[in-house]
Amino acid sequence: MILQLKQLGIQQSKLDDFEVKSFINVIILCFQKIATMLVEEENFIDIAYLKKQNLNEASHRFKVCQKLVEYFKTLEYLHDISFNSFLYPNVKDTRKLLGFLFELIFKGDSGSGQQKQQERPTNEAEVLLKRRLTTWSKRPWLLPDFFNG
Repeated sequence: MILQLKQLGIQQSKLDDFEVKSFINVIILCFQKIATMLVEEENFIDIAYLKKQNLNEASHRFKVCQKLVEYFKTLEYLHDISFNSFLYPNVKDTRKLLGFLFELIFKGDSGSGQQKQQERPTNEAEVLLKRRLTTWSKRPWLLPDFFNG
């Protein structure tokens, strides 16, 4: 993961060295990279909004984190996620979040991501249901967090 961060131009020696603002900026950079890979009609990521927010203010950090949560859910992130994942980064969540984004970014670089987007079916109800069931059946079963207690 550290090598993938360096490929994006981020100098980080360990995952637990992230501060709140630097972690949010790394996530924004990843979403910026993903936004360039999306077709313009399907681009749901508002990079201009994310970049104009002042991360030194708590209210702006909260707004940015809420947007990031929305973007992760749109990308069908498997694990539970909230603004706390960004405001209080820990190694476990950082690894999950960055791993998910790197999988999208670096698999998309091979060209398969845009080809898959062009083959994407329409959003009619039956097609949507079939697509969701197909993706759901490929997911691993995860033990809910409340059972881990």
